[in-house]
Amino acid sequence: MAFDRIGYWTWTDMEEVGRWLSTGIDPSAQAAVAWGVPLIAASGRGSKEVVAALAAQASDVNVRGEDGRTPLWEAVWADNGGAIEALLAAGADPWIEVMCGWSAGRLALAGPRAPLFAGLPGAVPLEDEHRAAVQRARERKALLSAAADLGGEWAVGMGLTLVTGITADEAIRRLGADPARFPPHPPRPAPWQPEDEEYPEDLYDAGLRYVAVTEITGGCALVQPEGFAVTLNETVNPLSAGTRCLTVYFNAKSGTQSGYVVDGEWGERDPVDSDAHPAEGPARTLDRFLYSWAQSREDPISAEIGHAFTLLGLDPGDGTCVKGPWSRWVEIPGWSRF
Repeated sequence: MAFDRIGYWTWTDMEEVGRWLSTGIDPSAQAAVAWGVPLIAASGRGSKEVVAALAAQASDVNVRGEDGRTPLWEAVWADNGGAIEALLAAGADPWIEVMCGWSAGRLALAGPRAPLFAGLPGAVPLEDEHRAAVQRARERKALLSAAADLGGEWAVGMGLTLVTGITADEAIRRLGADPARFPPHPPRPAPWQPEDEEYPEDLYDAGLRYVAVTEITGGCALVQPEGFAVTLNETVNPLSAGTRCLTVYFNAKSGTQSGYVVDGEWGERDPVDSDAHPAEGPARTLDRFLYSWAQSREDPISAEIGHAFTLLGLDPGDGTCVKGPWSRWVEIPGWSRF
């Protein structure tokens, strides 16, 4: 039996992993599984018992995988406390620099597992700028958590675009509509009242050409509960003129798709992607770590939405700008072609 047959959840099954280990395979061998190094893969989502067994048989507990990641880095990034403890007990080096000026241990000092690393030999306290960033991030995360439950399974199929520095009227104009035709109205969950038989009852049929526009502190939020037109290039490019936009579409088939746009120029990386990248700087890596979906496993969609607001420095208030009911629905006839 080979490691290439390991399933996603097998890393918590000690009996099954034990059978594979009995073959003598090295868990730190490169490409021992089709998608990487077994010890690294297990460190992100495996049980403490499994990670300990793999580490005990690994020839290199500090093995590097894709982009130089180590098992301990994966465990810290995923906030897998059991794996962290198992790897440290097996002799993993917490101070090996992995990427962007960070080691697994240094990064952990900024997160919830800091007590496991603070007393280890070689530990160096975070610099003032990083401690300040951690404090701001924690305050912001607490604010978002207290303000509203921003997401959930109900958000699958939703398109969201956030824009900084413009009013709702200006956003509507940039979409090619006349703000005067779409004044604020009593909050409603759809572009029509349920008892209004003039309009269809199916939100999706008409939802592609309607968008809810809400002015918030620092900018505005545009939502299509069952649509994606609000996240497309031809929509976002004019919205981002002279400012910044972030788009998120919760695709039911392919997962979250997002983009960061500055004055019509789209960034190369998914802004709500919680994974680190060696081409980014230390501050960006820290930001991704602090707002990682791994710290909100129970509601990753809510974490992604909160992260989007945080990246642009916008305040969702009580969350109605995302969840509704909304006080301003705008029809964009050209969107019906989508």
